[in-house]
Amino acid sequence: WSTGDSTQIITVGSAGVYSVLVTNASGCTSRDTINIFGVNAADATFTSLQDTNSRFVSFIPNSASGTHEWNFGDFVGTSNLDSPIYNYLNNGIYTVTHIITSPDGCKDTATFVVNVTTPVGISNLQESAFSFSVFPNPIKPESKISYELMQSAWVELKIYDVLGRLVLFPINAFQKFGKQDYLFNSNTVTIGKGVYHAQLTINGRSESLKILVLE
Repeated sequence: WSTGDSTQIITVGSAGVYSVLVTNASGCTSRDTINIFGVNAADATFTSLQDTNSRFVSFIPNSASGTHEWNFGDFVGTSNLDSPIYNYLNNGIYTVTHIITSPDGCKDTATFVVNVTTPVGISNLQESAFSFSVFPNPIKPESKISYELMQSAWVELKIYDVLGRLVLFPINAFQKFGKQDYLFNSNTVTIGKGVYHAQLTINGRSESLKILVLE
């Protein structure tokens, strides 16, 4: 090899043109060149930012290219998203691990310690009750499901039939505080006529309403 190596396989540290001379047992020789292009190195370093009104923490990688593996350090949460947002249920110091694999197969791992604290007033806000409404109800065929968030929160809205089977899961996302509306159209979501239960869950607390779909 032009690198001075004499093995069948070599590892190079930079892009470039490398040549190899092969000699068989009879003394015959053959020469070839290989053009090695630059590779995308992996960079797993990241930053974190806690929401001012909750324990939701945003994680922002310095490199979004490639595949991601996150472990949020609380023995519960993991993610494969590029830039996840995670809700810590308790205050504490957590060691977050991020593994990234670049498009060229290079892998890098980074850890970072995050200190999750309780923003001012969050304890009172979490204890406060919430309510939501469905209007009009019965639904024929369109209705608005409305609720108000006293703080930014992770929100889930699920629709169950009378047998307790989940038939629709339209909301599963982090939402900012304030009034929120979801437009429910029975024709669009293709569920049949009948009685259903809408369950709204905010930061782990749930409330339910019965809804009647007429068409």
